[in-house]
Amino acid sequence: MNLKILYLFPLLALAACDNSDNPAPAGAALPAEVSSAGTFEASPPAAPPETTEAVSPEPAAPVALIPPDVAVDPGAAARLKAAELMKAGRPYEAVEALKGAGLDEEAYALIAPADYAFHQKDHPASEAMPADETPSSKRHSMTINGKTVWYTAKAGHYIAYAPKDPKNPEKKDAKAAIFYVSYTRDDLPPENRPVTFFFNGGPGFPALFLHAASWAPKRFKMDTPNLPKLKKDLKFPLIDTSDTLLDQSDLVFVDPVGTGFSKAIAPHKKEEFYAPTPDAAIVRDFVARYVNKNSRQSSPKYLYGESWGGSRVAYAGALIEDAGTSLYEPDPSGRPTKLLTGIVFHSPSLTGDECKLFNIPDCYLTLPTKAMAADYFLGPAKSWRGKRTLEEYADYLRVFFAERFAPTFVQYNKKEKVSGTGGKSGLPLAYQPKTPEVLALAESTLTELRNIFGDPSLTVEEAFSNYGDIPVRVPGLGGGLYDMRTKADDYDVNLFEVSIFGNYLDTMLPAYVNYFTESKYVTNICECVFDDTGSKGASMFSYRDHLRGGVVEIAQALKLDPKLKMLVIHGYYDVVTTFLETESQLKYAGLDKIVPVKTFEGGHMMYYTEAARGPMKKALDEFYMAQPTTSVALGN
Repeated sequence: MNLKILYLFPLLALAACDNSDNPAPAGAALPAEVSSAGTFEASPPAAPPETTEAVSPEPAAPVALIPPDVAVDPGAAARLKAAELMKAGRPYEAVEALKGAGLDEEAYALIAPADYAFHQKDHPASEAMPADETPSSKRHSMTINGKTVWYTAKAGHYIAYAPKDPKNPEKKDAKAAIFYVSYTRDDLPPENRPVTFFFNGGPGFPALFLHAASWAPKRFKMDTPNLPKLKKDLKFPLIDTSDTLLDQSDLVFVDPVGTGFSKAIAPHKKEEFYAPTPDAAIVRDFVARYVNKNSRQSSPKYLYGESWGGSRVAYAGALIEDAGTSLYEPDPSGRPTKLLTGIVFHSPSLTGDECKLFNIPDCYLTLPTKAMAADYFLGPAKSWRGKRTLEEYADYLRVFFAERFAPTFVQYNKKEKVSGTGGKSGLPLAYQPKTPEVLALAESTLTELRNIFGDPSLTVEEAFSNYGDIPVRVPGLGGGLYDMRTKADDYDVNLFEVSIFGNYLDTMLPAYVNYFTESKYVTNICECVFDDTGSKGASMFSYRDHLRGGVVEIAQALKLDPKLKMLVIHGYYDVVTTFLETESQLKYAGLDKIVPVKTFEGGHMMYYTEAARGPMKKALDEFYMAQPTTSVALGN
């Protein structure tokens, strides 16, 4: 802009020297009177000559240009251009025009919703409006990859409506009001901007762990396994999430019915949704409502489920693909609606008891995880791992337990009845003694097991009984299940963070998201004792009921959309849902070549471990940026 003004100075000087008799064109501005404080000084008019003799004119002195003492707004042109683009209905181009002039905050304000404080008491529910869908909103900025990024935090409810009944299409069945917290970069065009819906598991938990410690713009720094030994010292810093997923996607953290502030809408009761089928249907219906209300039909869409939430999103993904575009309103832009682009399964619990489901007689699926924990406590000097990396050691354990332990376990537990014993014979039931070959095989395998677990006292019966389980007796081992490396002196290291995260959300929502309520955030309803029909009886974790939401639904979703991207991520030290369990499920279902599994140095919530976050983020970045490709064809 300053250069443009300097270019004007010579033009003004030439205009001042022009003694043309031509009148100024109509509408032209009159010459401004310019003082010494202005752009230049005008010379006084020359006196007429006193004689008639020809007088040679004096050379004109060069006009001195004086730098203007005028403040110039460098964003004026950008603002003018942005206004024109907004008037022409091209808002995202207007945003880029302002950003190009360094006016990022103005650019964001041009298109993002204004801050709005939602007070629940001012929005009472009614029969006509069972839940007010007006969200709170608050703008924020943070640094991502060295750049300042603006985003909007919102919170509120959306009503999950049942799909329309073809026989009565005008009827609307409002099933539940689902609470969510979202973080969106509203200055990016939605047709290219992914949106990811996050779900924790339990079943019975809201999106508590993922929201407070994984990929949201702010998180607690936990750094497991380095936990305080005493409960009184349980304090964790709240930090900006420099590796947030906000650089890849808008983020929506969703609370199932009965958790957080989500609730059933009468005549429905919350207990109706405490089972996999209605639970997955609510996910489908919430996603549709969110998409329709925010005009995100053309956005790439992802589901991200942790633990039992992995089962939830597997089932919901299949339902979303099966429903097609029937639940979505037309995109206002006219662009085609996208269903699902991808699903992330984080430490998933996919199909209940894998050993029974797949009839695995040598159920050793937890043993590699326990061996990794033994390696951690033994340390480099004593561990059987030696100089192998964690990944190399995990590969060795996979092979050893599949090719050495499993056959030994089967042979050792094979029983051949002694003829003429038991039954009607009247003699006690007896079995043939184990052959020398079987005993030698057991002894050889036992020697390696003792090395792996650092336990020379391990017996053959301990190694090959108890359905393939083996006791771990390394010094230092605590009671950690979600991360076997964790240990404390006076508190349970399993789910100790629930109350911490719950209290955080109670204070964060009004302060950071502008959402005010007198209710307390519900962190856990794990007493879910309902079967798949919603009747009292079996737990959601029962063998019969929990079969829904696993490899069957994954295969179904892939059959409906072979380009659907999927990724499984696990922690080496998680014994609640072990990496080998998922790998075995996928292998037995014929999905292991289609759905990749990546394992990291952490537990169930591997994002608690700082060393795991970088590699995890890299894997997720690659997943989001990968183009969908047709997967291997699936059979029936």
